[in-house]
Amino acid sequence: MFGTRSEPPPDAGSPRRLYAALAAATINSAKAISCERRAGSIEPGKQADFLALTTPDYRNLSYRYGSNQVALVVKKGELYPN
Repeated sequence: MFGTRSEPPPDAGSPRRLYAALAAATINSAKAISCERRAGSIEPGKQADFLALTTPDYRNLSYRYGSNQVALVVKKGELYPN
């Protein structure tokens, strides 16, 4: 049965669906609030806030509570070492 925690919905990890989810959270959100010229994508001259995690899968984050899973942080385009 899909929809349970143990099994993702069919085709959940396809590149097309992952790209659509990433676009919805980044460039499309920036366009919705009229700030796509300064945010929403990683390009020279744009504000960039993001972090990279060491966990191989986001679903593992809840099992790693209390440990530092942050590999790096970028805030306003500047790298902050961990």
